[in-house]
Amino acid sequence: MFDVLHPDTVTGDIVFVLQQKEHPEFKRKGDDLFVEHTLSLTEALCGFQFVLTHLDGRQLLIKSNPGEVVKPGKYCGWINCNHGKFSA
Repeated sequence: MFDVLHPDTVTGDIVFVLQQKEHPEFKRKGDDLFVEHTLSLTEALCGFQFVLTHLDGRQLLIKSNPGEVVKPGKYCGWINCNHGKFSA
């Protein structure tokens, strides 16, 4: 099954070379994944929620906090996961 290493055997590291494939929805920046979602003016001013399907198939509810106004070009980070529900 496994070869027995002998004292005069040279060992080494295994090197993996990965090629990243582009995804139509998710973009990678360093260790982070980004997805772009366009909001209507009403959603930006009054609140929004939408379901995002993650790469592993999970359905994530993305929603703004009550009273929060989303300004143009704003990036929101969702780091607090509670059973698939995220908040901006």
